[in-house]
Amino acid sequence: RKESSAASDVYKRQGLTITADSGSKTYGQSLVLAGYSVDGLLNSDAVSSVALGSNGASATANVGGYAITVSNADGTGLSNYDITYVDGVLSIGKAGLTITANDARSNIGQIAVLNGHTAEGLLNGDAIDSVVLRTEGDDAGARPGRYAIHAGDAQGARLGNYDIRYRPGTLDIVGVWPEQARQVAREVAANLPALAVIPLAEPST
Repeated sequence: RKESSAASDVYKRQGLTITADSGSKTYGQSLVLAGYSVDGLLNSDAVSSVALGSNGASATANVGGYAITVSNADGTGLSNYDITYVDGVLSIGKAGLTITANDARSNIGQIAVLNGHTAEGLLNGDAIDSVVLRTEGDDAGARPGRYAIHAGDAQGARLGNYDIRYRPGTLDIVGVWPEQARQVAREVAANLPALAVIPLAEPST
């Protein structure tokens, strides 16, 4: 019995650990999984390939953390090993997105109509459903001048994958209030030189 036990110890498999490399990427990028490390190989044994996979490898994968699985090692002398596979971690970060309020122009006394927004950085067919636009010059009582149009609170199904930056637009309100126009007219009239009155000549006899 002792001899049998000793023989089984001789043929006991060596432990081998294969670990998938961790990685990172930005939303919208694809990632080719290729890295792994091996610990425990002996003699001239070698690992020539493994199968790597991750639900986060595609360009459409949402921001977050995903496992990188490793399996099915192939190589030389691997039947002599008891193989343990260890997952890696794939981290996906947010992509940059800039939303800019469009410029607008309005006449004095009118309610300003804001002209929407433009977006730069959308990926994978993602879309913005709505953006809130605010300005102090959008009511009919706003004085002539230039006002900032602020964009914010963008809504969309996949906008959680973006680091959003908002840029303001400009609203120009032009024109003159009626009372201002009348005051200007009065001031112009007051500064005009007096007209000289020339009497008509007496008819000749």
